Formats: sequence, structure tokens, C-alpha cells
Amino acid sequence: MSSAGRIPLMVVVSLLALAFCAGGASDVLVGLIWVTFICSLPLIGLIGWLDSVEKRSGPNARYAIASIGLIPLLLIIYAGGRGNGEYMGVIVLAGMGWSAAWFATS
Repeated sequence: MSSAGRIPLMVVVSLLALAFCAGGASDVLVGLIWVTFICSLPLIGLIGWLDSVEKRSGPNARYAIASIGLIPLLLIIYAGGRGNGEYMGVIVLAGMGWSAAWFATS
């Protein structure tokens, strides 16, 4: 996929993943509104930068970049699994979905 299609698609996927992480499964709309206002422009720059890093570094860089989606899982491991189980499941699935979208668009 070209950068012209990949960057907007990944920005949308990233906004949805961040909305799940910000609002959980029950308040996704509120989380999406907050994340859209706060993170839209930085996300466009970040996804564009990650896309250019992958193109310069070669095809194996996609694995290192896709591992960014594991950060919510690492946060849960660091916290010892304490907290709301539904919320933890939602943010892990959002992170894994982001990683899968990165692989699918590469």
C-alpha cells in the first residue's frame, strides 16, 4: 500500500485504538472526541515518520514498529494485572488491532 493510503488509514485505526484506551468499551464516543481533538495532528506526524522509517530501514522494520501495539499489554504486566478486567481486555485488543493493521497495510 502506498503512503497516501496507509497514513490516513493508520491514523483512523490509531484514533480508534486510543479512544478505546481513553474511554474503555463503555465510553468510546467520549474517548474518540477527546482523542481526536488532542492527538490528530501529532498522530499524522508520528504515523508518517514511522512509515518513512520502515521504507528506509527495509521490510524487517515492520516487526519492530508493530511491536508498539504491545505497549498496553506491557503496562498491564507492569501493574500486576490489577484493575478492571474488561478495560484491560479492551486496551490489549486495541493494541493488538493496531499491530495487525500495521502489518496489513505494509
